[in-house]
Amino acid sequence: MRPRRRKTFGSLGSEALTLMILMVLIGLILPPLLTVALTRGAAAQGDGHAAHAEATTPVPGNALFPVGDDLAEAVARAHREGRSGVAVLFEMNGCGDCARLRAGVLTDPALRGYYQRHFVTIGVYADESRPLRTFDGTTTTSAELARGQRVFALPTMVLFGLDGIPLVRKIGGKAKPDFWIRMGRYVTERGYEETPFAYWRPTL
Repeated sequence: MRPRRRKTFGSLGSEALTLMILMVLIGLILPPLLTVALTRGAAAQGDGHAAHAEATTPVPGNALFPVGDDLAEAVARAHREGRSGVAVLFEMNGCGDCARLRAGVLTDPALRGYYQRHFVTIGVYADESRPLRTFDGTTTTSAELARGQRVFALPTMVLFGLDGIPLVRKIGGKAKPDFWIRMGRYVTERGYEETPFAYWRPTL
């Protein structure tokens, strides 16, 4: 005859009580921990976005291509000062290549000097709808101007003649200073009257 097993209601009750206490403690402790973790995560993500924005936002204070909204005045100034045309840098907010172009090659002294002597330079944000006056004096927006000039990749630099006609453009910012100077010389030396820019070589 097998011995009867003793009922362990007391033991089960203790285990249940312990489990309940643990659940209560978890309920009290876990939410604050999650809150701290989420807060730290959000802060870290914010720092990451800030670092990304710092890396991609165009460098402030770069006077070579100040943001402008009046191309008619720019070309009038080019006429008054005996320059060859207007150089427009199309860019956008958060564009890493745009920021690298401004912070890199456009800081080259020879390049800056050449463009400052021969062109009126303007920066235009292709992703914004800020009012802008075109070469013929009509009002549009910076985004519409970019679309009208078929600017579909950024950054893009377009050099306009004194009549407001685009003469040469460069898509992207990966080029050495000599290339950008040659591009400027293509306009100042009227290379566009001879051959397309890809085949043009300046005289020494």
